[in-house]
Amino acid sequence: MNSVLWALDNDLGGAAFERLCTDLLYREGYHDIVPIGGPHDRGRDAEIRTWRGSSAASHVTFFQFSLQKDWEGKLKRDLQKVNASGHKVDRFIFVTSQRVTGSKRDQLSESVARRFGWELIILDREWCRTRLEVAHPDLAVKYFGLALPPQKESPLTGCTPTVPAGRSGQGAWSLFSQQRFEEAAIEFKRVLAANPLDLQSLNALSWCEYALCRYDEAMISIDRCIKAGGKNPPSMRIKACILAESGLRNGSRPNLVLARDIFRKIAARSSIWADHYNLANTLAELGDLDGARREFLTALAAKPDEARVWKNLGSVYFRMRNHEEELRCYDRALAIEPRMSEALISKGVTLLTVFSRPKESIGLIRQAISSDATLRLAWPHAWYWLGVALVGCGELEGALAEIEAGLGIAPDHRGLLDLKARVLSRLWRREPGFAQQALEFFEFRTEAFPEDSESAGELARLYASTGQQQQLFRILAKYLECEQDQVAEATRLMAESLDQIITAVGVVPAYKRFRESSPISHYLETMPKEGIHPEADFEAVMFCVCAVPFGIGYATLVGIPLPEREKALGGVCLSIFQSLRQSMPRLAEKLVTADELLTKEQRINAMASVVAGWPYIALMEYSRQTGFLCGVLGLNDRQLKDQFGILDLGAFPKTIALAVVPGLNRKLKLFKE
Repeated sequence: MNSVLWALDNDLGGAAFERLCTDLLYREGYHDIVPIGGPHDRGRDAEIRTWRGSSAASHVTFFQFSLQKDWEGKLKRDLQKVNASGHKVDRFIFVTSQRVTGSKRDQLSESVARRFGWELIILDREWCRTRLEVAHPDLAVKYFGLALPPQKESPLTGCTPTVPAGRSGQGAWSLFSQQRFEEAAIEFKRVLAANPLDLQSLNALSWCEYALCRYDEAMISIDRCIKAGGKNPPSMRIKACILAESGLRNGSRPNLVLARDIFRKIAARSSIWADHYNLANTLAELGDLDGARREFLTALAAKPDEARVWKNLGSVYFRMRNHEEELRCYDRALAIEPRMSEALISKGVTLLTVFSRPKESIGLIRQAISSDATLRLAWPHAWYWLGVALVGCGELEGALAEIEAGLGIAPDHRGLLDLKARVLSRLWRREPGFAQQALEFFEFRTEAFPEDSESAGELARLYASTGQQQQLFRILAKYLECEQDQVAEATRLMAESLDQIITAVGVVPAYKRFRESSPISHYLETMPKEGIHPEADFEAVMFCVCAVPFGIGYATLVGIPLPEREKALGGVCLSIFQSLRQSMPRLAEKLVTADELLTKEQRINAMASVVAGWPYIALMEYSRQTGFLCGVLGLNDRQLKDQFGILDLGAFPKTIALAVVPGLNRKLKLFKE
C-alpha cells in the first residue's frame, strides 16, 4: 500500500469521500455534477445532465461513491434502487475505494447493459490513486494533507545554458554565474535591447525567468530565441524544462505532453544521462511508469553513481507497488549521498505505510529533518509523517511536539491539524493535564473549520469535563442550530447521559440529512385539527431530543466494518427503541399548553388526542431512524425486519400511551393522582 491508499483507507469518512470524488470527476470533465446524496438519493449520490447537439433530450449520468468493502453488494443495491425509482439513465458511474478486477468490471458492465440498458463505468482505488498522485496531487494535499517528498532542486537537470567563453566576466553573465537571476534578467534585457539577435543572451534570459518561476515570460523569450535561429538541443532543452515545470506546478497536462515530446526527440539521439533523466521525470508525471523506469535505467547505465536518479527510480517503483525494489533504490541513493533528505523521507514513509515499521521510519525522517535546513520551507509535511510514526509507536507527547514544530512552519497545514486533533483527543482523556491545551485547540478548530462536527463534539466533551455548562449548551446549540435554552430543555427531557447527547453533535450532518426526509414539521401538521397546540419551541426541542438516539445508532454502526454491522444491528435498534421509549412520553407534555382558559372538556379532548396519536408518531420515528441508518450504512430491509420480533414493536404504542398519561394529567390538572 502507498501513502495515498493508506490515507484513503484510514483518514477519510463517507461524506469527505463523496466530496473528493465530486472534485476528481469535475477535473475529469463532469462539470455539471449536482450533489444529491442523503435519504432522497434513491440510489445515486449525484447526477449530471449533458446536452447532446441541439436536441432537448438530455444525456443523464448518475454517480455513486462508496468506501464499503462489500462494494459489489452496494453497487447492485443502488442499481436496483435507481431502476425501481423509474429514473431515465444513460450512464451509471460507480466510484469505490476498493480494488475491482478487470474481469469483474467487464462482467458487471455486460450485466447492467443487458438488464437495464445503461452504460456502467466502475472507477476503483487504482483510479483514485493515479488521479491523486499524478493528475491532481493538489487534491491529495486538500483531503489528506499528503504531498510527495521534496526535491532539493528541479527534477530536471543538464539544461542550464553554458557561459560563453570570454563572457564570464561581463555584467549579465557574471550575475548569471552567481545565480543572481533577478538582476541577471534585467541586464540581459539591456543587452538584447541593443542586440535583439544575441541568441546566447536570449537563452540565458529565458533560463533566468524559468528559474524565477515566471514561466510565461520564459516561454516568450525561448520562443523568440528559437524563431531567430536557435532551434538547437540547448534551446530545446530549455523550452522542454519550461513546459515541464509549468505543467507540473499548474497542473497542465498539455504542457507536460509537449515537454515529453521534446525530451523524447533529444534523448533518442543522446547518450547524456541527464537527457534520459529529464524524459523519465516527465513520463512519470504523465503516469507512464514503465516508460519512466526504462529511461531512469538508461540514465543509470550512463551514470550509475547519480543519487537523484536512484531516488526517483525508487519513487517510480513506489507507484508501481514494487516496494522491495523501491527500498533497494533508496538504499543505493543513500549509499552515494547519505544525507539526501528526499530519499530518507521516502524510505521512511514507505516503511511506515507499507511495512508498518514506525520505529525505523522515525529515525529516517528525523535524520532528514536534521540534515536539510531547507526542508522547513520545501516540505513541512515531513513533520506530519514523523508525527504519524510516533503515534504508531504510542509516543503521543513526542508526536504532539513534532506536530507543533510543523505547525510553527505551516500553521494551516490540514494534515498536521487533523493529526493534532487525533493526538490531543487521546492525550486529554489519558492525562487531564492536557485538557486545557485540547480545549483551546478545539475552540480554534471549530472556528477554522465550522463544518467539522466531530471537533464540535470533542469540544463539547471538553466543556462537560471541565464543568463549563453554559459553553457546553452554546456549542450544542450552534451545531444543532437551535437556542441554548432549547438544548437545556431537551437535555432535561432525556434520560440519556450527557456523553450520549454529545455523541449526537458529532454526527449532525448525517442527522440533518435524515431530517430532510423526515422533518419534525410533518408530525405536527395535523395536530391543530385534533385540538393540540404545542408550545412554541416544541419543534426545536423535538429535533434535539430525536438527535440523540439517532446519534448513538449512527456512531455505533459507522465505526464497525460492514460484515459485522448486521450482528450489531440488534443492539443499535434496542438503544434507539429504549431512548425513544424514555424521551417521547416526556416530550409529549410539551404538546399541550397549560392554558387556564381551556375548559375541562377541551383539556380532556387534548389529552385523548395526544394519547391516541403520539404513540404512533413515536413508532414512526423509530422506524424512520432505523430504516435510514440501515440504508446509508449498507444494511438491507431483511436485516432490519429481523429485529421487529425481537423488540415487540406491537406493544410499543401501548407502552408510550401509558407513560404519556401521568405527565399530561399533571400539566392539564385533570384528575387527582
